[in-house]
Amino acid sequence: MTFFEEDRNDNRGKVEKVRSGLKIFERNLHPEVVDEIGGWAEHPELSKLLEKLESIRGWEQFLDHYAEALIARHLIGHGCELEVEVPTINGKKADFRVSEGNQTFYIHVKRLNFDKEMRNDLKVGTRLDSLRREGFGFSFSKSLTDDEMQQFCKEAFRLSKELVNGESKEVTSKTGEMLGECHRMKRGQSITIYSAKDGDCSDRFLKKLKSAYRQFMPDCVNVILVRSAWRDDDSIESLRESADDFWSDGGHPCSSIVGWFVFDPRGDSVDFELFFRENFEKPPHIGKLFRGDSLKRKRLDESV
Repeated sequence: MTFFEEDRNDNRGKVEKVRSGLKIFERNLHPEVVDEIGGWAEHPELSKLLEKLESIRGWEQFLDHYAEALIARHLIGHGCELEVEVPTINGKKADFRVSEGNQTFYIHVKRLNFDKEMRNDLKVGTRLDSLRREGFGFSFSKSLTDDEMQQFCKEAFRLSKELVNGESKEVTSKTGEMLGECHRMKRGQSITIYSAKDGDCSDRFLKKLKSAYRQFMPDCVNVILVRSAWRDDDSIESLRESADDFWSDGGHPCSSIVGWFVFDPRGDSVDFELFFRENFEKPPHIGKLFRGDSLKRKRLDESV
């Protein structure tokens, strides 16, 4: 039985094959992960995640639900039992109820929406994808216009032929304005596209935390996990600051754990970073489940 296609009758009674979410995007995903998720069809809980994925045609919406599936896969791999879309209060739902031994907690998954500048930078990432696979990294001094993107990519390809391992060079525009840098990474170095964004993401992170808080299960441990588009120190620090603001002056007392996560769609793991309210006794089982150094370190690639 296939989980990737469905039969659909057109107005003339002709049966056509309709490609569904996993099938549409499988070339951009890890094949073993796709096979594993495809095997969830008969699972009473995980089948809900598969059904969502199979109904989607757009990449960004697909990634939202694929992120949930990767988190579910990660938790199952650590011996947890899951319930999906669990009702809480006021008609809201938690994405997961997680049980590990005699410990239970709830997870609320959010995505930091792309703004216009972030979308532009992702376009640059797409054009530079071949260089990144060859061991180059890039940083941008600002959000680039379409014309500046073209200039950056052209100059980066030229510089790539000149750089030696560990060397970096500035990328400038036709008028001499600095657009960013091209880096030839040493073996073992992280390969990441960094973006210098006007301001930071703290306000948007804070809105996501407040939205998740309204979905909390009262009198239980609730964990908020926020996915950003970037694997960089600025994104992590923005969420850390947002969590501090979220908890400041005793605010949102039912919340004590906030997490950042990111993944490469072509990879088979998720990277996490957890933040805890000050003076909160950290649950060891949660820290262990989302401990970053226990995971395979993958590079971010949202640029499909």
